[in-house]
Amino acid sequence: MKPAELRQHTLPRPTGRRSARFGLGALLTVLRSSAFARDLRELSAYGARIKHERPIVLFCAKYLWRSGHDVIVEGGKHDLTVDGVTFEFKQHYDWDIPKAHKESERWQPPRRRKHETWRVLPEIHWDIIEKRPDVFVWIISERGLDGIDDFCKDHVCFWKDQFRYGKGGWTSDQILPMANAMLNRIAVGRGRRGTRHSVSVETRARFVSTYHFLIRGFPKRSRST
Repeated sequence: MKPAELRQHTLPRPTGRRSARFGLGALLTVLRSSAFARDLRELSAYGARIKHERPIVLFCAKYLWRSGHDVIVEGGKHDLTVDGVTFEFKQHYDWDIPKAHKESERWQPPRRRKHETWRVLPEIHWDIIEKRPDVFVWIISERGLDGIDDFCKDHVCFWKDQFRYGKGGWTSDQILPMANAMLNRIAVGRGRRGTRHSVSVETRARFVSTYHFLIRGFPKRSRST
């Protein structure tokens, strides 16, 4: 896959606790920082056997806390709360997206949380529509595993799915528009219009990984719609 290129920035050094007011720019600064990229690179090396949603939540919490924000992890029903702004995070792999896109052609919102017919869409629907966060972050992970089959057997989760997906020849330029279209269908279709942002971070450890962050910020007034 063609990795998205991104200029990384250095985070300010912590200067002790101070009051701060969260804006999406603070999150974007974290995601674009060299420190966050280093954390992702190390995670892709030592933590390739697990999904990375929860560690990424903790990385974001760490750097926002260091910047002076009030941070609560797993507070109430949300993954993260920063200065009263609520977040939900969801991670999928690139090979989830074409399958979910095909399923979206006959998608109907589930009447209950669990709906065994679908893999990706009910999770996104639940987080955006039912939990109604102020910010939703969809993490889509790409991994280049060619030539490291023996390593993958012991160290990488879902590696067989990744190899099968790789034979399909999908690229980031195809995957990300699909994912954004599905987000729009779920969020805008149910009256949750918001701002759109995206950040991509490439890491190189034992193999190349690219983390795509698709971010939706919803205005507070939309919580009552």
